[in-house]
Amino acid sequence: MQPAMQPGEAVASIELQAGNAQITCPALIIAGLQDAATPPAQSVEIRKAIPDAELVEIDAAHLSAVEQPERFAAALQTFWQKTGTAPH
Repeated sequence: MQPAMQPGEAVASIELQAGNAQITCPALIIAGLQDAATPPAQSVEIRKAIPDAELVEIDAAHLSAVEQPERFAAALQTFWQKTGTAPH
């Protein structure tokens, strides 16, 4: 039997980068500066792989929407206004 994964290991081991270049819609990456599961450097690489993506860094860990809800909401609002993609 394998030992149980430590917190963050399951998320950190997911490989989804191959599909990033196929994203063609406006994309916003909101990254937590203290995120151990998706470190800021990895978020930069994600942004580089998605054509015309935008990156916003928030002083938070992996759950920036919970840890910094006002900053997270402001990032979404700004992105929606800029791209005309606000939900209806």
